[in-house]
Amino acid sequence: MTDHTADLLFAPTVVAVNHLRNEGLAAKTVLTGNIMANPMQFVKDKITDKHYSGRDYYLLTMHRPYNVDDPERLK
Repeated sequence: MTDHTADLLFAPTVVAVNHLRNEGLAAKTVLTGNIMANPMQFVKDKITDKHYSGRDYYLLTMHRPYNVDDPERLK
C-alpha cells in the first residue's frame, strides 16, 4: 500500500525493481544499488594480494542502537 502512495521508490536490486514493475510501479522506481554490498565490492576490488595474502579479514558493521548501545548485548 505504501509503495502505491509514494512519489518515488528506491530499489536496491534488480529483483526489487522487477517486483515493483510487476505491481505497475515501474515509472516511479529508481534502481539505487545496495548501500551495503556495493561499497564492500568497491573496497574488495581495490585490495591487492601482495598486501593481504594469506590473511583472513572480516567486515562487521554495527550501527543500530539496539545492537551497540548496551555493553552486554555488544559483548
